[in-house]
Amino acid sequence: MKPFRTIAFDIGANLGFAIAVNGVIVRSGTYNAKYSDEPWPRALLRLEKWLWDNIGDAHSNYTNHIVYEEGLAHSPGAVYAAHSHGKILGIIMVLSACMNSPIYGYKTSTVKKVFSGKGNANKLEMCGRAHCLGWKSGRVGTDKDNDEADACAIIFTHHHKLGLATSFYNREDNDNGSQKEDRRA
Repeated sequence: MKPFRTIAFDIGANLGFAIAVNGVIVRSGTYNAKYSDEPWPRALLRLEKWLWDNIGDAHSNYTNHIVYEEGLAHSPGAVYAAHSHGKILGIIMVLSACMNSPIYGYKTSTVKKVFSGKGNANKLEMCGRAHCLGWKSGRVGTDKDNDEADACAIIFTHHHKLGLATSFYNREDNDNGSQKEDRRA
């Protein structure tokens, strides 16, 4: 049987991502999906290349599930954020289709409720919960790297729905590497 891999995305201009293999989060980080002065077509091509180079390259060796947090209902003043979410999600859906992998979206309140026990948890509470569970990135007591913590929370939510246990890979027991990965193309 192929290993089971879950790939999670917290969609935004600062794209949080996490990858779990057989229930263990082995890699997480952020990716700057859109530079302020960059046209969207160029940003989306750069994102697609990064996804294939870093996530989709070994798809034949795994059974994959791709998961993401659904966009919030945006106010009229936040139309740009909603459009950005849709564009980035479109590229992730292409990756999913090319990998023949199912894709699952979870409401923000569901992710927060499953992960923290509170459906309206703020960024600081989500990061705090991630640290309590073994997340090594960010800075304890802050919401630094909250997009990465949210991607990890999305994996916990998906695995909870599947009845699977989830944990963080403890690199300190195995090497001196950092779990944090910030990839920029």
